[in-house]
Amino acid sequence: MGLRAATDDVKARKRVNSANNAANQPKLSGTYNYRPSDGTNRQAGAPFKSYAGVWAVNTTTPTLRDTFTDPDGDKVNGTFQVYDAATNKPITTPVGEGLIVSDFVDSGKPASVTVPAGQLQDGKTYKFRTNAYDGTHYNLSWSPWTQFVVDTTAPGAPARMTSTTYPEGQWGGGAGTPGRFEVGTGDDGAREVRYRVDGIADLDEGEGALDDPETALRSPALRAGVWQSIATTAGNAAFEVTPGAEGSHYVEAATVDRADNVGEVRAYGFRAGTGPRRTNHIIDIALPKPRKSDGTWRQVDGTQPIPDWSPDAVILEPARADSVKTPDGKVARGKGKERCEDSGNLRICSKIELREVLKPGAEAPERDKATGAETRADATPAPIIPYCSRTGPAADGAFTRTQACLGYQYTYRAIEISSNQPPKLKGVAVFDIEAQVLTDVKSKDIKFWARFAPRPLLPSEPPVTGSIKVRFDPTCDFGCANSPTFDWDGPMTLNGSYPTDPHEQTGTAVMTWDTALDDLGNAGPHDQDRQRSFPIDFRMQIDTSLDGVKQQNVKFENGPFTARCDAANINNMPPGCVFPANNPGWVIDPATYSAAAVHAELMAAKLPGYVGSDYSTPLHYLPMTKKGKPQRNRFDRSDQENRRVICGRSGATGFVPHDKTALFDYLLTPKPNKPDPKDKPSCDEYAFNATYESGGMPKNPDGNANPYLVSNGEQCVQTYEGLSDDGTLHLRDDRRYPEPDWTKAKCGRSSMSLEVNSGAMRLFSQFVSANRLLDADGYYVWTGLKAAGCDWTAAKVICDAWANGFPERSRSAPKLSAPRR
Repeated sequence: MGLRAATDDVKARKRVNSANNAANQPKLSGTYNYRPSDGTNRQAGAPFKSYAGVWAVNTTTPTLRDTFTDPDGDKVNGTFQVYDAATNKPITTPVGEGLIVSDFVDSGKPASVTVPAGQLQDGKTYKFRTNAYDGTHYNLSWSPWTQFVVDTTAPGAPARMTSTTYPEGQWGGGAGTPGRFEVGTGDDGAREVRYRVDGIADLDEGEGALDDPETALRSPALRAGVWQSIATTAGNAAFEVTPGAEGSHYVEAATVDRADNVGEVRAYGFRAGTGPRRTNHIIDIALPKPRKSDGTWRQVDGTQPIPDWSPDAVILEPARADSVKTPDGKVARGKGKERCEDSGNLRICSKIELREVLKPGAEAPERDKATGAETRADATPAPIIPYCSRTGPAADGAFTRTQACLGYQYTYRAIEISSNQPPKLKGVAVFDIEAQVLTDVKSKDIKFWARFAPRPLLPSEPPVTGSIKVRFDPTCDFGCANSPTFDWDGPMTLNGSYPTDPHEQTGTAVMTWDTALDDLGNAGPHDQDRQRSFPIDFRMQIDTSLDGVKQQNVKFENGPFTARCDAANINNMPPGCVFPANNPGWVIDPATYSAAAVHAELMAAKLPGYVGSDYSTPLHYLPMTKKGKPQRNRFDRSDQENRRVICGRSGATGFVPHDKTALFDYLLTPKPNKPDPKDKPSCDEYAFNATYESGGMPKNPDGNANPYLVSNGEQCVQTYEGLSDDGTLHLRDDRRYPEPDWTKAKCGRSSMSLEVNSGAMRLFSQFVSANRLLDADGYYVWTGLKAAGCDWTAAKVICDAWANGFPERSRSAPKLSAPRR
């Protein structure tokens, strides 16, 4: 070690004290540093597991780590360099050259980095190496390369599960009898099999979806502390199970691969015990193979008769309501009741009855319309429901969910009365009144169209002479934003009865629901809290120039017929209005969903009241949402509560798919993440989960007990959709259960293809929106099979004519809507 000046210049000399000096003794200081060591523990993960020297990671942004030590105890960081193992080229990183630098860590602690997103691909192998730095010096060399493979794809369900003691879907063994279960994963990368026994628990109310029954029956994630693991040998594993009780049981198994990806769970159901030993079938219905759905839905088109429609007149002032005889002693015209009130020596009577419907080719008796009766002004509004006017009186009382055809014959009679003389007709006027009412599922407006036409009189009826002033308007007692009045195409004053003045008048009116009056902002979430009913009635004033006759106010009542407007939470729709008494028909296409259609038709015919088979015997919609969200139904019944009773898989009476359930992979559409989707068995129920008639629903809409209620799905009629040995498809009664007793039938439970089952109702929410179905609204199911050659009411329902397809719909079959998406 030496000391020298910075230069050789004599002016640059240095003078130092000697070591003998008491102060400022000379000394020489030096700083040294040892380089950090090589990394000692290179790893990649998660799950940080290696096989044959190659790490497996289950993410495209894995963590890489290595442990470095520094002889001086300095903190160190690591530089990681990542290459594609196949191309030997670095990945792209912010620093470049595939380099990623870690934070500083204590010596001997792992230093780690995360690979940036977008650089690694599933299925490819990469390599990395490391170098340490202590803040002063780098290690002089890179570590050896370490490889890792990216594996983010979970295995499929085990390819095979078998047990000779407990065959899948069948009875076998018994309580306390052990059985060996063998699992073939079908995956070369399988590390272990996880399994559990009777771990299936029906999901909480907030989970699952009505359109996919299986999601409501099995948790999507493995549950810690429940599952057991067993290592695989060449992709296979075996374990033993001992059922604790007789009845339904499940063994679930899932493959775990080298990257700890847990595969799809396979559920293996069986029934412990002996069970029934039937060899007969009392249900055997041949079916065509289902075809792939085109993604559309349909409903039954056409009209229904308005239930209990019986138009009547109400005098809006104190009046007599008894029938009045004509001077010839005959009861007044028609079947409707005549409403009368006295005014001095005159009695004014009004009667509303249905218009006359003529048979084809018949002539109207003595009442052929005179020339000019059909004249129209240029501004005459066109009918808002052309079907009503085109069909004429035959359409009166017909309606759809949003359209109603109404028609009346109104008779006005003025009768002279005296205490000592028989009544004498003084004047008669008869009018045809055609009314059309149109609602909109996305509007608060109810629109009206009406035509007011004089009709010829009978020879014995004297006409009213002089002017007849008429006012005719819809009624709205509360809830309207306006007082609806007709805007007529001309004056509503006639110069006398027909034929003196035969001219007709046509008008339109609009009634609008004023939601502010119902304070919807503070209304509850239930459908019944967010709606208002509007009786479809009319008020008429009629005033004639007859001496002594005062104006008469008449209310046209249509019985219980109402429109309903609501602001319920129906798929985020705006408020709208419908006729709730109309029960729309949901179509299950038997060519696409053959087993679901046949099961629905069979059970609708077998359940008391033929429930759901026709608009006159409807099912009643039960809207249900997931747990944690406001319920629309009045009993706060939440998603899947009914279904768990009928199709739940847990417990001794739980649903176990039939081992011969037919599956149709070709019905499913491949997706990038599922290039080879597989169909599964599922539980189909009738009446449906989302109805008040479901066997799991305790109450009717009125709060009374549901007559179809059962305690579990084993009490339903059991069927399955399966393939025979000859390859033909059938719906048959399930011989694992006793023979059905039709006198006690309350519900149906069928083992069938998930795609057929869920597909039949997949687009039902669109049907709900299109018809504004609210809590307890009626609807029915149409399959076209009611009159297709099968005796649904027979004790043994055996039909073998449909194996090659269902018959074409007859001309008398209901009209169906165009396909909708």
